[in-house]
Amino acid sequence: MALPAAYGVAVSFIPSPSDPHQFWIANLAAPFPLIAVVAGLHWTGWVRSMLAGCAGVLSAVIGFYGRGLWNALLPPDRTAMYYGHLGYGAVGVRAHLASEWAIGMRQWVVAALITGAAFGVLGSWAARRSVMIRAAALAAPLLGEALFRAFIERAYTAAVPLWCAEFAVGLAIGIALVTGHRQRAKSSAEVNR
Repeated sequence: MALPAAYGVAVSFIPSPSDPHQFWIANLAAPFPLIAVVAGLHWTGWVRSMLAGCAGVLSAVIGFYGRGLWNALLPPDRTAMYYGHLGYGAVGVRAHLASEWAIGMRQWVVAALITGAAFGVLGSWAARRSVMIRAAALAAPLLGEALFRAFIERAYTAAVPLWCAEFAVGLAIGIALVTGHRQRAKSSAEVNR
C-alpha cells in the first residue's frame, strides 16, 4: 500500500494548469486500475485479490487527494481571514474545510473501491491464464483510457498526443510481456535438449 500511496502523492504535485498536457499527466485514470491488476496478479484467491486491489487503489486515491486534506488541516493563518465570512475561527475553518474535503472524497472512495475490486479480480483471473491474457490485463487500462479519451469522449482534443503516448505505453507493456515470455520459453526448451 505504500507504493500506491507514494504514487498518489507524487502525481498530486504535478501542477494542474490550463495546459492539457500537464493537467492530464497528473489526472490519468489508467494507473489506478493498473495498481489493482498488479495486486491481483500477486495474490492468490478472488477475495484476497479483490481486497488487495481495493487497498492499493484506495491508498493511491487517498495519497493523491491527501494533500487537499493536509492543506485544509494545516493551512496558514490567513485561511481564517479568507473564510472569515463563515463566522468560524481558525479551528472552525479547518474543521469546515476538512468536512468539505471528506464530502468531496466520497465519489472517489466509491470509485476506488469499485475499480480496485473489479481490476483486482481481473488480475487474479489473469494470473491463472496464459501470458497473452496477463499482458492484455496489464495493458487494458492504458489502452482503454487512451481509446476512450481520444475517440469517444473527444473533450480534450489538445491532449491527443498524451493519449497516443499512453496507448503506446500500453502496447509496449503487452508486447514486452509476450516477447519476454516467448524468449524464456525458447531458452528453456534449448536447455532441456
